[in-house]
Amino acid sequence: MKAIELIEKRIKELEDMTRLSLEGKGRLKELKALRRELTK
Repeated sequence: MKAIELIEKRIKELEDMTRLSLEGKGRLKELKALRRELTK
């Protein structure tokens, strides 16, 4: 379930990144941080 949520969020972040490059990069960083926490 959490993996699916991450994928959905990732898609949303990528879509947002297309609209806002700066905020998109920041959100991608947050996503990577969340991914690391889930990996632990």
